[in-house]
Amino acid sequence: MTETWRLLETGENSGGFNMALDSALLKLIPETQTPILRFFQWKPFAVSLGYGQKLSSVNSEKIFAEGFEIVRRPTGGRAIFHSEELTYSVVLPNNHKFTQNGVTETYNRISVALLKGLKNIGIEKAEFEKSQINFKDFYKTEDSFSCFNASARYEIVINGKKIIGSAQKRTNAGVLQHGSILVRKSHLKLIDFLCLSSERLREKLRKDLVEKTTEIATELDSTPCFEEIKNSFTKAFEETFDVAFEESSPYTKELETAHKIEKESRFK
Repeated sequence: MTETWRLLETGENSGGFNMALDSALLKLIPETQTPILRFFQWKPFAVSLGYGQKLSSVNSEKIFAEGFEIVRRPTGGRAIFHSEELTYSVVLPNNHKFTQNGVTETYNRISVALLKGLKNIGIEKAEFEKSQINFKDFYKTEDSFSCFNASARYEIVINGKKIIGSAQKRTNAGVLQHGSILVRKSHLKLIDFLCLSSERLREKLRKDLVEKTTEIATELDSTPCFEEIKNSFTKAFEETFDVAFEESSPYTKELETAHKIEKESRFK
């Protein structure tokens, strides 16, 4: 029997709300029990920091002066500038069959769906990253300030360039995985917001980010509308997980919990 998942398309929201809602959906998944696929965007654009990343690693004054936000993700990793992208999240309860075989298996299955999503819009060369650096050592260097400067195994790349970056969080409640599907190039502006020891290092990291990332618009030489991209990835998740989607909005309790988390986690 085909399983039913909730499909949430929450549109453009602030970074604080976007991350708080992901946290709320994870916190309440033991009550709702129904797996969730969510798509969203960022308005205004925002710099997100990994759960353990220091606020001092970015230039807050410059970010705010340009009308952008700073938010902390519930997942790990380093800074991302969320701009011309489609962001996805998947939330599964701990007793779900796709959470039983550990982090790697869940991550791998979601990556299969993401790979199919790219192929559905005509990007045939996408593949899994096959190797992985030692992130513990990498995070000790200034090169690690950007999340897209390195790829983990099973992240999606094209000719070695990352096009989708993802991160996962597991709690007693369930599993949250979310990530950025890069659509256009403005994510590269992140380098302007990093606090670095020299301008020479800034230019090095800017060059690295250009060389290590790509985007849907670049690969297709055109830009599909966001609705087309969402539909392509929704179909891919349907096929990969053998599920049917029921369009949904966040429940009242999910929204109330999200607003509470957003208020408590806001950068002062």
